Amino acid sequence: MIHGQLPVAALWRARLARFLAVCNASGPGDEPARLREALSLFQHADVPESLHLDRMIDAGAFESAALTLIGGDAGYMLSRGGNGVCLASVCLPAGTEQHTCEAGSPALALLAATATALWHVAADDIAVNLDREAAWLN
Repeated sequence: MIHGQLPVAALWRARLARFLAVCNASGPGDEPARLREALSLFQHADVPESLHLDRMIDAGAFESAALTLIGGDAGYMLSRGGNGVCLASVCLPAGTEQHTCEAGSPALALLAATATALWHVAADDIAVNLDREAAWLN
């Protein structure tokens, strides 16, 4: 039922927006918590789960854990300026655009860019479902 799917997608977008705000306010010491939150949040988008994610986090391999969460089919670019500002761009297979975010660490920038990309994919899905529902009502 298309109508029943709209609130779920809108709720997920709200959770992604909140997660993005939390990523932007986070620092390098917050990476383990953000990675674990992302694992739960990104699974809604069928982003692959890694059985070794906790091991990566425990070992301090935060960038590897973030790359695992975005999946092997996503395109990404990661940079760190001399002033310590980290930028990441992510283009998901389901999306057509790349999305760039700044954060306090490479892993946080990757998570923020992925959340932004997923937010846009969810927005596109909501628009398609609204169009289908409008056609169904007419």
